[in-house]
Amino acid sequence: MSQTCRQLKRISIVAIALVGAIVLIGGSHGEALAESGGASPETVTICQGGAPGIPLLLTQEKGLFAAEGVAVTLKKYRTGTEGFEEFFKGECDLAAISETSAVLKSFERQDFSILATTATSDNSGRILASRKSGITTPQDLKGKRIFVLKGSSNHFFLDMFLAKNGLSNKNVTVILTPVPDVSAAFADGSIDAFCATEVVIDKPMKALGKEAVVFDSPGLCLVSFHLVAKNSLVTTRPDMVKKVLAALLKNEESIKKDRASAVKAAAAALNIEEQVMGDIWDNYRWQVDLSQALLLSLEQEARWAIDSGLTNKSRIPNYLDFIHRDALFSLRSEAVTMLK
Repeated sequence: MSQTCRQLKRISIVAIALVGAIVLIGGSHGEALAESGGASPETVTICQGGAPGIPLLLTQEKGLFAAEGVAVTLKKYRTGTEGFEEFFKGECDLAAISETSAVLKSFERQDFSILATTATSDNSGRILASRKSGITTPQDLKGKRIFVLKGSSNHFFLDMFLAKNGLSNKNVTVILTPVPDVSAAFADGSIDAFCATEVVIDKPMKALGKEAVVFDSPGLCLVSFHLVAKNSLVTTRPDMVKKVLAALLKNEESIKKDRASAVKAAAAALNIEEQVMGDIWDNYRWQVDLSQALLLSLEQEARWAIDSGLTNKSRIPNYLDFIHRDALFSLRSEAVTMLK
């Protein structure tokens, strides 16, 4: 055999050995990935907007979704209500909403479920008014024009606040059509007051300066934020649902350990001053659960929706049919105190 042939033979043997080694290494690596859960993460899109999105934004920023093997895309909308509508159009797999959005939609369809409550507050509603309109006490709201987002938790708060102070929506002009620039509306006199959360009123309140007067009513209404899914997704992707909830539970623990970082991140996400966010923060209970209080709150708001003419239905839905307990219960049983 010539020297050239012997060299070619040696090269072929080495090449075959290298290929074999690569195959073995590749196989071992694949097995290692499988054993360590290194499969490609599940992709999930979540519609969110406004305050209901805060727990999700914090969980995403800390990398907790990724740590659970979920690649989450957060689609931002002006409000949670807007995001909820897009969720039903198929834009997202999950949505972050307030309890009022869930109540109003429950009169129209029954194909979605609340997976968990992510935060609650009995002191988030505010009414910002202008002294130029002659408003210094709640009773001064009589005959005035008040803007509130239709069907929002603030809409519910406004009606409850008026009733508490001897008024009703018949004594005021409630503006439900969108007002693009609240500060400008105050300036040109087209509104006298604005009902929203303390986060949302911050900028127009500063624009009003010394003319601003703010009313609150701690304990009047329980506002809650929730993560919801279509029932079909809960059935077809139960593992994904658990992973998302597991990440939110870890975020809850992180908030308890490091309040300062949570406040800073939330302020950045909502584009408000960190000091303002800090003042607001403790008005909320940042806890992932499903409580009996939620059922009572949903039923109370359903009665209000019927009485206010926000629905043409006359029967309150059975809200147990709109709660998915199993996923959260499997992760933290003590977080589910809702009776079946």
